[in-house]
Amino acid sequence: MLQAILAAIGAAIIGVAVIHLVLITMAIIVEWFIERKYIITSNPDHIAFTLKDNLESGNYRVVQGIFDKGNSTVKETRVMEAKDLDEDVKKSHDKDTLILYE
Repeated sequence: MLQAILAAIGAAIIGVAVIHLVLITMAIIVEWFIERKYIITSNPDHIAFTLKDNLESGNYRVVQGIFDKGNSTVKETRVMEAKDLDEDVKKSHDKDTLILYE
């Protein structure tokens, strides 16, 4: 399933505007998911995810979205880039770059 998610994320973020922030916080991530709770809860195959990348510039990129396990597509996504991450985001992505919130 990991490969399907990564492939779907790659396809979904092509042409997506990047939101530039100074700091990506867990509160920002949670708020976006709460605003889309109806998408996540409307289908048991929908799972929330975040994917963190360390960029060559020293910045971080976090792709956030909702993945549909049933048809291996990303239902909704956004891309954020920042100079830093808060401690909660750093801890949650400490061991894995991709986090699934099921």
